[in-house]
Amino acid sequence: MQIPIILQYKFPGGESPTDWEVHDDSNGKGPYIKVWNLPDPQPTEAELQAVWDSPEFQVWDGRRKGTYIDRQTEAAINAAVHAETPVGEQLGVHRNALVILFNALGLEPPEDLAHLNEAAIAAIEDGQAKKEAL
Repeated sequence: MQIPIILQYKFPGGESPTDWEVHDDSNGKGPYIKVWNLPDPQPTEAELQAVWDSPEFQVWDGRRKGTYIDRQTEAAINAAVHAETPVGEQLGVHRNALVILFNALGLEPPEDLAHLNEAAIAAIEDGQAKKEAL
């Protein structure tokens, strides 16, 4: 049972260490709520365990973990892949995504998108020329 995560679920507006502090004195008894500053009654160990075991909490916790993993994956991809992608190619990818979005919504792309397209094409051509020169 992970008390800080249960408290985040049960009291979504609360924050540690302002509203509560969870400690583990390494005495073999495990973590416990040492400080409680919320107006709500401090949950008992049995109440925390009931939340931990509830299907609703398990679904919420799974989504929380998935969101965290998605953010970590996105950060790793951005650091490893996009950092190496030339600016022109990045512009081209973003421009294409915008075109797809406008088409899906049935909207006319703004004139600025044409300028982005021109800049992307120029940067891609410049990047290709530099690659060929190597």
